[in-house]
Amino acid sequence: MAAAAQYSSFWTRLGALVVDWVIVGVVGGLLGAILAVPLVGALAAIAIPGMDASGDLSDEAAAAVAITAALGILVIVGVLGLANLLYFVLFTGIRGQTPGKMLVGIKVVDQEGRAPGIGRAIMREIIGKFVSALAIYIGYLWALWDPQSQTWHDKIAGTYVVPVGTP
Repeated sequence: MAAAAQYSSFWTRLGALVVDWVIVGVVGGLLGAILAVPLVGALAAIAIPGMDASGDLSDEAAAAVAITAALGILVIVGVLGLANLLYFVLFTGIRGQTPGKMLVGIKVVDQEGRAPGIGRAIMREIIGKFVSALAIYIGYLWALWDPQSQTWHDKIAGTYVVPVGTP
């Protein structure tokens, strides 16, 4: 790969990640709110008929509400988790850039300088980032002293983060 001066710094990468977290947080919050509406409706449809004159729920209605709420929350968390993974995998794999990386002017490339592709992005964004986070995020901090500014997830996937315009 290119000379050391052509690798993106840890701090530039961190700035891009913060931008991506804000985007994912805002979009995730909106998506979560949209998904919560039918859950609240389902809970009301179960709870209201299960109330007695004093407003107390029967044991059966309380159990149904608890199960519906738990399943609904699991679905919402699952959808948001999948959306988060798709955001990072698809943008990185296809473009080599998430919106945060676009904003700060960096990109993820393979050994030949191309966008990494979906398979390599899965290795980087899912498996690699899990490994990078395992030991108090030391795999992320590795870019601070690595000669090619690679994190563990970059090393696992064979990727580099470089400024846009780097050959």
